[in-house]
Amino acid sequence: MCEESCPARFFTAPAPVIPPEAVVLSLGGKAPAGVDHAVFTAFARLDARLLATLRPAVVTFPLIGTDCDAMQVVERLATLGYGGVALALAADLPDPAMVQRELQALAPELTLCLVLGSP
Repeated sequence: MCEESCPARFFTAPAPVIPPEAVVLSLGGKAPAGVDHAVFTAFARLDARLLATLRPAVVTFPLIGTDCDAMQVVERLATLGYGGVALALAADLPDPAMVQRELQALAPELTLCLVLGSP
């Protein structure tokens, strides 16, 4: 799933292939290009109960959003013990590997991927 859990750790759009049967939770109104089967919610609603109810295989979120940023989301997912794939969506970045490393350092156990070219 998701290109075998993002071995490259960052992609250029389009995003990794997400199977249509996978539950995708999208925070901040963002989903990767081509994903039309997401459940959209606000970051403020991300809690253990929501994750237990939806059991998302993938959580997507903007690198910088109106109600959250990727650091907040990554920290909350780690605190909640999320075990799926987390996709941070960003426009083009000058050093995506650095951004990937910084986000991953917040939650080393999280499968975290950066998708570039997503506004």
